[in-house]
Amino acid sequence: MVRKENVKANTRFKQGFVRADYVIILFLCLLIIVLVYLVIGRRNGTLTIGLQLSTRRYPCFNKIYNLFYKNNIKVIPYNIYDLLTPIALAHWIMSDGAKLNKGLVLCTDSFSLPDVIILSNVLRLKYNLNTTIIGFKSNSPIIYILGLL
Repeated sequence: MVRKENVKANTRFKQGFVRADYVIILFLCLLIIVLVYLVIGRRNGTLTIGLQLSTRRYPCFNKIYNLFYKNNIKVIPYNIYDLLTPIALAHWIMSDGAKLNKGLVLCTDSFSLPDVIILSNVLRLKYNLNTTIIGFKSNSPIIYILGLL
């Protein structure tokens, strides 16, 4: 989410070209409120090509922004248990998940360790997933879900 004072919020979503099918499906679902761009960049010295969706700026996005950002720091809202629906979880996995060994990684490295612990616990309680947190020693905690794949 991107928001400046007195400006309506919007969000951007970027994926590599290998996930273009997912981005196109998402674009078609949100056709009225999003724009799509081809993005070219570099990651670890390698040329990357991807697609980026960017929503138009609407006041309704400010409410979502205010849930997930406090003083411009990304946080987990108090009602994440209710917000993390099966559809939201599916989109999280498609947009920020990856196969690792016999499990699945959910990227949470932009959150604090206490917030990642909350997310991990919600996944355990609500969906009975066997989660663990890895990478917390490098200040980039991510959730690993054991035995899904």
